Amino acid sequence: MLSFVLAALLSGWTAYGDVALQGLAGGDVVSASFAVTLSSRDFFSLTLDGGTATTPAPAWLTVDQAMGYTDAAINVFADPGKLQPGSYSGRIVITFGTYPYPMIENISLTVTAGQPNLAVSPSTVALTAPNVAGVNETDSIPVYVRNIGGGGPQPFTAAIIGNNSYLSLSATSGQTSLTNPAFTITASTNGTLQTKAWAGALVRVTSGTFTQDIPVTFLVSPSPLSFGLTKLGLVFWAQQGVGTQQTQTIPVPVGSGTINWTVSVTSAQDFVSVTPTSGSSTPSAPGVITTGIKPNNLTAGDYYALITVTPNVAGVAPVLATVVYIVSTGTAFPGFSQAGPVFVAALNSTVDPAPQSIAVYASTSTPAAFTVGQGGNFFDSVTESGTVNGPAATNISVTPAYYATSKPGIFRANLQVEFASLGITRTTDVLYVVLPAGAKPADNKGHAVAGCTPTQIAVVATALTGGFSQPAGFPAVISVRVVDDCSNPVTNARVALSFNNGDPALSPHLEDATTGTYSATWVPTHPTTGATMTARATSGTFSASITVSGQVPAQTVPAPTVNFNGTINNRNPQVGGPLAPGTISEIYGTGLSSEGFGTPSQIPLPITFQDTSVLVAGMSAPLYFVSDGQLDAQLPAELLPNATYTLVVLNHNAISVPQLVTVTDVSPGVAANGDQTTIAQHANFAYVTTANPAKPGEVVIIYLTGLGATNPAVKSGDAAPGVEPLARVVNPVTVTVDGETTSVPFAGLTPGAVGLYQIDFTVPADARSGNLNVVVMQDGVAANTSTIPVSK
Repeated sequence: MLSFVLAALLSGWTAYGDVALQGLAGGDVVSASFAVTLSSRDFFSLTLDGGTATTPAPAWLTVDQAMGYTDAAINVFADPGKLQPGSYSGRIVITFGTYPYPMIENISLTVTAGQPNLAVSPSTVALTAPNVAGVNETDSIPVYVRNIGGGGPQPFTAAIIGNNSYLSLSATSGQTSLTNPAFTITASTNGTLQTKAWAGALVRVTSGTFTQDIPVTFLVSPSPLSFGLTKLGLVFWAQQGVGTQQTQTIPVPVGSGTINWTVSVTSAQDFVSVTPTSGSSTPSAPGVITTGIKPNNLTAGDYYALITVTPNVAGVAPVLATVVYIVSTGTAFPGFSQAGPVFVAALNSTVDPAPQSIAVYASTSTPAAFTVGQGGNFFDSVTESGTVNGPAATNISVTPAYYATSKPGIFRANLQVEFASLGITRTTDVLYVVLPAGAKPADNKGHAVAGCTPTQIAVVATALTGGFSQPAGFPAVISVRVVDDCSNPVTNARVALSFNNGDPALSPHLEDATTGTYSATWVPTHPTTGATMTARATSGTFSASITVSGQVPAQTVPAPTVNFNGTINNRNPQVGGPLAPGTISEIYGTGLSSEGFGTPSQIPLPITFQDTSVLVAGMSAPLYFVSDGQLDAQLPAELLPNATYTLVVLNHNAISVPQLVTVTDVSPGVAANGDQTTIAQHANFAYVTTANPAKPGEVVIIYLTGLGATNPAVKSGDAAPGVEPLARVVNPVTVTVDGETTSVPFAGLTPGAVGLYQIDFTVPADARSGNLNVVVMQDGVAANTSTIPVSK
């Protein structure tokens, strides 16, 4: 800092630090940030110009704040959307209240030509609605089609492929947009659609040579009752010997009626506390589970617990959530317990809005000092500095000034909390909603603001804020509030979360209707030092977005992680597709087994092998094969179909964050070779091959997975009976060969095998010679098409 002061005294001007940005002609906005720092707290203001004080600011250059108090974070944005390839420059001049010299931030933008590069989000869609006779229940989701390359907006078309009677699109063509949804996918029961997980359709997006298919699953559940958690994983941090008093909440929303539930915790170390251990939820009053960490003497390491919330309603499954407790020998990373405060006041009010506090936890045995900087100048008071010490929280108090704005609207500022001795900075946005003069704020009964008509919405992150450091494989709760400029919580928003590290997009659910808060659990899988999370919200014609930056460090010992949509039928793999009870499934992820690969040899199949196990809604899944990146397991045959369940993998004492699996009646998959020839046998069990083809009129055997329930039922992991009564399928199958329906003497579990089905069918007597298509249908669901060699 001294060298900077000397340079300023000598020249009067200095380069505070250059920002170099690169963008594509006709491409997306690019951004960077810099810190406005001084050795003491001071007010500052920013002006932009083209390189000299008399040169106008370039139109492509903007900043998010025009003033604030040091030390503060300023975000710089450059828009190359209407620029030609070339080099561009601008300047930010920073003037201080008491420090006598301005500082200069030189901004350069290099724009290059680039080809269009379309990105479609989400890549898979899961919709759900209850089956209510005579009532058209719907669910929908927005789809973003963005050109993240060069060349500006691109034309696209969208079409539904496959069984599409229950699906509709809000638009079938348009132009790519960087901010707004391209179209909405809606699924409708029409009051007649039968209970089932419909998965035979996809939405195809095309633009020039670009094509992307979005598989769509529509779960029509048998009851309007729904039960789940908006948060599937929590992380707590603490220093060894200090612990933490931080608590986090897990709301328990329901779709209708009243559901009572109980909570249990499973862990090797008994470190998690939950309150209450029983409760109830209604649509208007979801129950809330408060989770914390018990005082303990745990040594440094990562500790895991599994929370199971069990409803008292028959046919409604338990849901699971994972808690990770990271204990370190040094000071734990500080972070906000809940951030993103939103303040409301009417224009010309003479009373400051009530102050709000932001809790900071750090869990340290020695005091760690922090200072608070702010971007924006609508604050009346802000805690300027403090220390964190021990397991308790330190509160940062924030109050906006009633006189800070001259017009109604939504105003955004930020706070930067810097722990200089730790080299760590955390930031959070602050929203100030200024109502029209005379407007009356909403009451706590959900009534809208009087005297105000909404014209825009805004999004603010309350969990996962700026400067986050989220280890790969550990859960991160992402919560955002959506409000309009009348301060009403927006409860009908569609929110989409996207990540720049290659992780799949998420669709958070409404968690709290009183605040307009939406939450989802992110389990990052791609480490990066420059991670960003973008939240986009739409409500009617309104849209808004925010981007939060941080990092995703890799772990030395990977936590068990199940990939998003990573559980698939091992013979008919469809990403995001539903699975039938008893299906032999492949589960993909990382850290699933720490003892290498292995295959158990005993029957019944074990539910734990090499200290790895799988739970689905609390039921154990028998294991066929384990390895670090893949497990083969039998989806429990006892699961009720037409529901969504939580699946976790346990590796020693480590527990993955739950992933959702949709279960349906049937999901047939035919065992076939890589060239799609059916794995078939003659009656003498010799394989059907080109050299030993099937004959017209011959009965052949093929093998399958996912044919669902049988009579008699067979317990998960057990071998199917080898004598009558054999385990025949409940839902009949049909087989066509070369388009001709054949007779099926037997369809059921293969005698002596676990989870493997077989179909015995007769090759049509008039079948022609050649490789003929074999199509298996069950309850209107087609298996993967394969072929069989036939010769007369």
